[in-house]
Amino acid sequence: MVDRAAEAAEDLIEAVALFTALGSPDSAALARVDLATAYLATGRPMDAAVTAEEAMALLDPDDLDNRTAVQWARANALGLLDDHEGALADFTALIPLYKEPMQAARAADSAARVLDRLDRDAEAAEAFATAAGYYEAAGSPGDRGRMLRRHALSLHWAGESERALEAGEQARPLLEDEPFELATLAYDQARVLQALDRNPEAVARAREALEQFTALGDSDAAETAKELLGWLED
Repeated sequence: MVDRAAEAAEDLIEAVALFTALGSPDSAALARVDLATAYLATGRPMDAAVTAEEAMALLDPDDLDNRTAVQWARANALGLLDDHEGALADFTALIPLYKEPMQAARAADSAARVLDRLDRDAEAAEAFATAAGYYEAAGSPGDRGRMLRRHALSLHWAGESERALEAGEQARPLLEDEPFELATLAYDQARVLQALDRNPEAVARAREALEQFTALGDSDAAETAKELLGWLED
């Protein structure tokens, strides 16, 4: 896949040069859209970001499909380059531009993850809730549950632990077919309950997490849950 993307990138570089030499900026812009995506697929985020920027400047303002495609490539490239503010701006701008709920959900999901990395917890909580709404519209209950779980954890980090518990309970029935997410939810809720001084309930959730991670064969996660349980029972 990477080899094919690399070959495609070489062909597209030639196409951009040819269209530019022929005085065909529209065709050169379209070739840059594909080139930015190819650069991203081959692990060249700087080239992807620069090429996407060039394409955005040349594309017709009404060409929504290509503009959103190249802006998505630029957003991901900027994230890989640790330009989190730039990536956040692009992902946020894309949300209302997408016609399909699943595309809007992915953009909102990505924006929320950037906010989480930036420790902007209240904003991340809101963004995860937005993503959950779009995933619901797209008919993806598992993804909606995953976003509600992350929404709940962000609420907790933002100092709203009571609301975090409520959000976590909304996520639980949606994660029945997502065993790792369900185990992670139990672990998250154990920490929230601990913060609320509801220790017996926290112990029960930590045990649940330990049992589920162990059943999944995830030794690292199981060890983390075991440490939390030991601390709670100490």
